[in-house]
Amino acid sequence: MNRRRLLREAAALAAFTLSGWRAFAEESVMTRRFYMPSPWGQLHIHEARPGDGSRGTKPALICFHQTSGSGKLYVPFLPYLATDRVVMAVDTPGYGASDGPADEASIEDYASAIATALDSLGYGNGKNGPLDVLGLLTGSMIAGELTLSRPDLVRRLVLAQSPMLNADERTMMHDTMVEMLDANWREKGAGYYQDRLSRTLGALGPDDSSELAMEAYVETVLPGRAFMKGELAAMRYSAIDLFTGIERPTLILSLGPNLKDKVMRGVDVVPKAILIEEPDLDRRMFRRDPAKLAPIFRDYLDS
Repeated sequence: MNRRRLLREAAALAAFTLSGWRAFAEESVMTRRFYMPSPWGQLHIHEARPGDGSRGTKPALICFHQTSGSGKLYVPFLPYLATDRVVMAVDTPGYGASDGPADEASIEDYASAIATALDSLGYGNGKNGPLDVLGLLTGSMIAGELTLSRPDLVRRLVLAQSPMLNADERTMMHDTMVEMLDANWREKGAGYYQDRLSRTLGALGPDDSSELAMEAYVETVLPGRAFMKGELAAMRYSAIDLFTGIERPTLILSLGPNLKDKVMRGVDVVPKAILIEEPDLDRRMFRRDPAKLAPIFRDYLDS
C-alpha cells in the first residue's frame, strides 16, 4: 500500500459527519454518526458498515466504552470489523454527545436506555436479530446487564478488562471516588481542568500521540462534575454476583497486568466463559493500534 493511499484512507476515516455516510478504505467500509431517542434526551452512536451500505453477513456488534470517555475510543477500531457486519459504538448516557440523567442512575438504567434504542433499530426480536456486545471496564457492566436483562438482544458477549469486585472492594472504591470528586472541586474548582491536563500531557510516553491524548482529555472532562457518575454506578453494581446468571457465550479478555487478578475472576463467575490473555496489549490499543486487537474479536465472534 503506497503512502498516498494511506493518507487518503486516513482522511476518509476521519471525515465523520452527522448527516451522511463517508467511505473508508476505498468504499470497503462506510461510516456515520446518528442520534436515537433515550429517556434522558438523545443517544449518540458511531456506526460503520460494509461499503455497499448493506448490513453484511455477520451479526452486528455494539461497543460500550469505559467511563469517563466516549464511543470515540472505538472509532479507529470499527472499520476493521465492519467489512462484513454493522459495528456500533455508543456514547453512553451523560458522556460524549449523549444526553444523560440529571440525577443518580444505575447500571440497570443505562442498559435499559440502550435497549430501547436497539429495539428501535430492529435488533433482538426485530428483523435484524440479536447482536454481539463488547464492554470495556465500566462499560462491561452495561454490556453484562444488557445481556442479563434482554437476552433476546444478545448473541455473544465480550467482557474486556472487566473487574469482578467483591462487596468490600466496591465499597472502598466507591468511597474513594466520592472523596476524590469532592476534593477536586472543593480544593481546585476550575483549576481541576488545568491539573488534569498537566497530568495527561505529563504521562505521555515516547510512542504516545499528543493528539490522541488531548482527545481523550476532552472526553473525560466534558461531563464536568458529573464525570464520575457512570463509575459510581458501576461500583454500586455487583457484577460478581449478577453475572453468574449470564447464559450467553462470553469472552473474558485480560489486557496487560492492570486489574489482572480481578479480571481473571470472571472465568469462574460467568458460566459459559472462555479466557484470552494479552499481556502486551492494553485498552489504549482500540484507539492507538486497533489492527492488533481486531483479530482477537473477529476470531471469537466468527468462531
